[in-house]
Amino acid sequence: MSIPESVAVIGAGAAGLYAGARLKAQGLSVRLFDKSRAIGGRLATRRHDDQRWNHGAPHADGVINRFPELAQRLIEAGAIDATQDRLGHPDGMRFLFSSLADELSLELGEAVSSLEVVDDGLRVPGHRPVDAVLLAVPAPQAVALLEASRIPVPAALQAVTFRPRWTLVLETAEPVPELERVDDSVVRSAELQTIGQPEQRAWVVHATDAWSLAHLEEAKDAAASALHAHLEAVLGRELATTYCRAHRWRYALTDQPLGVPCLWDGRIGLCGDWCLGPTVGDALASAEALVNTLTGALTGRRRPS
Repeated sequence: MSIPESVAVIGAGAAGLYAGARLKAQGLSVRLFDKSRAIGGRLATRRHDDQRWNHGAPHADGVINRFPELAQRLIEAGAIDATQDRLGHPDGMRFLFSSLADELSLELGEAVSSLEVVDDGLRVPGHRPVDAVLLAVPAPQAVALLEASRIPVPAALQAVTFRPRWTLVLETAEPVPELERVDDSVVRSAELQTIGQPEQRAWVVHATDAWSLAHLEEAKDAAASALHAHLEAVLGRELATTYCRAHRWRYALTDQPLGVPCLWDGRIGLCGDWCLGPTVGDALASAEALVNTLTGALTGRRRPS
């Protein structure tokens, strides 16, 4: 009888969820950790009272054509084929991969800032040792975790770069359809949210790359005030809101990818869209490559009990 293999996955975005589900389907013991209280990563949905906003990625690109079986499974579970190789979800983007999460042991709201190297493998502090750890987080967060664990950091990670993005989540006091036409040096786009909301008062405003970078370290309240004031200036009138919050996506889009599908050193693997490009499809391809590498390595390590 073979010893049971176990894997900890850090990060419950698209890559982490897909990798965890694939490993679980192959008979491995998987526990998935994320600092957030919800799955999805940048496939994020914010709720306030009866309103919902997709304040991260508004859709999932690159899934339907590259992963047709997975896409069909997601559609059967409630996802929407938005055409042009894009998937959405009627309840919000964070629910897109919920059918994969249902199969996994989740530790949500638990930030993992380091790993412990022990005789029989690796350990997330406070948990049992595992044979391998998958880091499905942005490259800078993986670097910080490895450095805190005193584990060598692959030099190639330093070349990966990201574009940040400030987003403004708004509920206006009345419909303001002209917001959709705002497009300038500060605002990249304003998207009306239609997730079960017939009143047309919920908006997500995305700042431009240049503005987001210039204001990257501002406090959230200050960024929200600045973007709100800019919208009022463009509209030429007061913009009354019942909800107004800013969210900083420090690693919103991959700018310079790693250039290889994944990294694996025999016990720690790294994957994510940043390995290959900016889309959800890139995240899934990276996760798939790492799962194939990891399962082959663990299979070779099996020994009779």
